[in-house]
Amino acid sequence: MDYLVDISIIMSVYNDENYLEESINSILNQTFTNWECIIINDASRDRSSEIIQHYSTIDPRIKVINLTVNQGLANALNMGIQNANGTYIARHDSDDIMLMDRLSKQFDFMETNKEIGVLGSFAKIIDEDGVLKGSIITPRIPNSKNICKGNPVIHPSVLVRKELFNQIGSYDASLRRCQDYALWFHFISCGVNFYNLEEELLLYRITRSSYLKKKFRYRLSEAQIIWKGCWKLNKKFTGLLYAIKPILVGVLPKDIYRNIQFKKSFSKSHS
Repeated sequence: MDYLVDISIIMSVYNDENYLEESINSILNQTFTNWECIIINDASRDRSSEIIQHYSTIDPRIKVINLTVNQGLANALNMGIQNANGTYIARHDSDDIMLMDRLSKQFDFMETNKEIGVLGSFAKIIDEDGVLKGSIITPRIPNSKNICKGNPVIHPSVLVRKELFNQIGSYDASLRRCQDYALWFHFISCGVNFYNLEEELLLYRITRSSYLKKKFRYRLSEAQIIWKGCWKLNKKFTGLLYAIKPILVGVLPKDIYRNIQFKKSFSKSHS
């Protein structure tokens, strides 16, 4: 198949007016320029629609899909991928910030290392005000051994060969959370090779509302994803052990969990 651009950036937006302009500007400021950005406006009710429309008029590389009824993240991303013209799919979230050379470094790596199907990176954590809170350090090579311990890839940092979505499958629309984690389990079980660049190419925003979204039922869903994924990888006992973790985390008060995460990340990045 002949692709029209090198990279299709896929971003779903739902009521993110506070950070959306900064997020889109980080795309426009990329040193790599052969991209398109497909923004799926998932029935936003704030100023997001107005902001998206403005940017689509000033840069033709920005394409918009407007949904009248909220479809959820998985459906929105699948729709974006189906409409993508790129060789690679880059994920980006509407409250995060790409560093200027993210796409350039990831594209060069994937062009050189044809055996890699999914490429991620480290990330810096910022809060509501853009204040640096620490870093997220992921395994250099996500694989069947470490994926059961926790999601080994930062979702909005990934660059994925589009052919994998065509050949193996995409996001499970029945899941409201952790759709990426389930997909990585599926990809790894199908023999896809992963790699994380050991540098921070993303400012990953964690806000107080981010923790309010992590309801207990979503922790149960994450536990099921771990259990089913490890079962698929023939790691049943390991899956049982690690499936307990999100359930235990789910009973912690959200402010305590948030502080633990920030301290843990900060100590990792400065150790």
